[in-house]
Amino acid sequence: MDPAEVLAKLGGAARTRQLLEDGLSPFTIRRALDAGTIRQLGHGSYALPGAAADDLSLAVGLSAGLTCVSALARHSLPLPRASHEPHLAVARNFTPKVIRPRRARLHYQQIRPAPGSIASVADALDTAGKCLNEVWHLVAVDAALNAGLISAGEILGFRRCTKARRDFLLRFADARSEAPGETIARLQLVQGGFSVRPQAYIDGAGRVDIEVEGLLIVQVDGYGPHSDKPAFTRDRVRARAVIKAGRPQLSYAASELLGAYPVNVAHDAQNALDAWRARDSRLIVPSGERVVRIMRDGRGPDPSTR
Repeated sequence: MDPAEVLAKLGGAARTRQLLEDGLSPFTIRRALDAGTIRQLGHGSYALPGAAADDLSLAVGLSAGLTCVSALARHSLPLPRASHEPHLAVARNFTPKVIRPRRARLHYQQIRPAPGSIASVADALDTAGKCLNEVWHLVAVDAALNAGLISAGEILGFRRCTKARRDFLLRFADARSEAPGETIARLQLVQGGFSVRPQAYIDGAGRVDIEVEGLLIVQVDGYGPHSDKPAFTRDRVRARAVIKAGRPQLSYAASELLGAYPVNVAHDAQNALDAWRARDSRLIVPSGERVVRIMRDGRGPDPSTR
């Protein structure tokens, strides 16, 4: 068997012992090194040429596993946009014999992980309670629940994060959230005392992101999934259907909720509900009267507002 194929099967990097256990011989490994189809990371560790600098290669080189946010990234779960140092699982008696090639966050555990192993979704989420704030921890848990990667019972079994964080996740996690922005908006609303229903169905509009107090509709749209023409048109058809159903709607770009200073959805919701329920025509802000004056020098219209 070709060493490059074995490394690809193992994720791109492995220790010598793992390659030998997969049926390779020392001679085959040396021949692949000479041919340049694999490269040596350090003593007793190898990687595919394109994987020589990634987190997995670093883990293999240190006989560590990927955990916490590094494992969550491998499982394609959402994380803050800030770059992350590698998060590695190591045995409690771990002492690196060589200087680490770059900074890494070490998570010590009782059992020594297999080199290059990737923590399960549940284990990585449990460990991430030490490194993610409660909002982004909830975002990742919601995404895992929605994808069927974990169950609520597994959250109950979290032991690496604090009891307070586990209780927070059990209280606010919801598998119906389909995007990070939806989780953040829903959390704000629930903590603000509103009753919410994610993925409610409205006749003519279909599923909407969040229904608040059985009346207000909150939509959170990311640019990517809503940038093509069919999605652009569908969003507007849905918005018209919501108004026809006698519902007010608040729409947000996902970027408004994912930054360091998210908009206050709960405050907006309270104002929208109060105004809609009052239905006082005096509360309607009139449009401005726009006057267009034609310039004599031929430069075109000079719009002004009064």
